[in-house]
Amino acid sequence: MGAVANDDVYRAITLYMTGVLSKEQTLEALKIRKLFNQMVFATEHSLQYLHFETREFV
Repeated sequence: MGAVANDDVYRAITLYMTGVLSKEQTLEALKIRKLFNQMVFATEHSLQYLHFETREFV
């Protein structure tokens, strides 16, 4: 389990590399706003421990 990479990181780096953002603006854009966690099940064996409980439409 770990933090989820955010598309804003790629966007900020791209804007910096193309000269749109300054170093200071880029560092501000890269500050963590809110952390979200994700879990990775990388093997078939790990998937055996999962089971569906419910779904929710949002």
